[in-house]
Amino acid sequence: MFRNLKKFLVLSFFVLLFMFVIWATLNNFTVDSSQPGKFLNKGIVSAGMLDSINVIKNDTLKDELRKSNSTETKVGITKEHISDEKRIVITDDKNITLLNLQLESDYEVAVVGWNDMDLIAWFFLEDYSGTNLVDNVKFYDVNNNYAELNKNFTFKYKTRVNVSGCDDFGKNCEMFEDDNWTIFNSLSELPSKNMKIGLFTDINFGDKIEWVINKDGFDFLEWALAEGTNVGFVTTAPTSDPTGAGTRIVDNRVRGTKFTSHADATKLTELGWYKESGTATPDFEIGIYDHDAGNNAPGNLLASSTAATGSSAGWQTQTFDLVISGSTIYWLEVQVDDSTAVRIDVEGSVSGALTNVLGQPQTALQDPWPGGEATTADELVAIYALYTSDTCSCPTVNTDWEVNMVDNCELNTACNLGTGTLNFTGSGYANCTANINTTNMGDPGSSGILYVSNGCSIQVS
Repeated sequence: MFRNLKKFLVLSFFVLLFMFVIWATLNNFTVDSSQPGKFLNKGIVSAGMLDSINVIKNDTLKDELRKSNSTETKVGITKEHISDEKRIVITDDKNITLLNLQLESDYEVAVVGWNDMDLIAWFFLEDYSGTNLVDNVKFYDVNNNYAELNKNFTFKYKTRVNVSGCDDFGKNCEMFEDDNWTIFNSLSELPSKNMKIGLFTDINFGDKIEWVINKDGFDFLEWALAEGTNVGFVTTAPTSDPTGAGTRIVDNRVRGTKFTSHADATKLTELGWYKESGTATPDFEIGIYDHDAGNNAPGNLLASSTAATGSSAGWQTQTFDLVISGSTIYWLEVQVDDSTAVRIDVEGSVSGALTNVLGQPQTALQDPWPGGEATTADELVAIYALYTSDTCSCPTVNTDWEVNMVDNCELNTACNLGTGTLNFTGSGYANCTANINTTNMGDPGSSGILYVSNGCSIQVS
């Protein structure tokens, strides 16, 4: 009898254990490994249970972490993520706040990479205790299979200060307010709590970087971000203050910089420039010129647009729909109507860069470029061109054209590729209704369909 009872109790125990495991799985409970028997909050698997590399490689996992509130505990230290505020709070076992930090920048930030140390993310530091803001920041190269990078970084706090600025001739000087970023190595160096702080590292042209903060044993995977574009031709529009080394007056003038488009650039969708100071709201005209190689200057005005500037510092933008060519020199120029010393960010010591300025009075962008400009070598102004790689548009003559079948292109405009070739990639289709001249045509492949409709003629010669 007792033997049967013993078997019954053992069997009952395993049945109950099995039912508990099923119940816990369905309810998404996780166990705090540092305190056996203690449960974490019901919900998504916590960031602390995931491998950092696997998370930053997986956009779905990152998105899930960002959208979910979560709590983790390790050796008496608790990290809480508040998703709708993009906030992380770390407390000890006495409920003392070690860190209350809110991410204010976007998850993906375009960086104007012209300084030795560029602002890649910014935060609001509400509360803290202890000595160090964080224990470490790791960086990963997205373009190289997320290989870990050895990068220097620093944190700075932001204040607003009054500075003096003059025009190109050392005249018309005035005082204006500007951001000032100050390095700090210890929390004791901060003037107060409730401060704006920034994370700075070196960003180069074309970089795409993920960064992960570590504090008290926790990786902040909820904030794992992709960084890195530049002034000039970009695929993501910058949003932060470029914090250039200086500023120049732009109202009643035309200022710009020479840039070479990326090889994959086919369409211009936006132009923007950074207004650093000036509370007036004069109209501005921003445009793109082709290159006059003989004079190393702008040539013909390809497109421009006019709008009123905002009343405070920030990026001033206009949308475009202009076919452009890859690996081609263009000039990006902005003109601002006469006003009260509107200034644009600039950066010097940029090898190979070239800026120009047409002195006052300038009331519009002229077509063609009038000449008579002053130039400054190794200098950039804060101006960018947002572009896309539209595989459906005919490139310039003597350029290869690769149509991505995923785009389901309508090839409805006559195209002379000259010595260029016509190739296809991806799964999907393209529908041809125009004449195309090329020296060679590739196979659409087993997963691609090329429809040859009325009016289509592809001549290979």
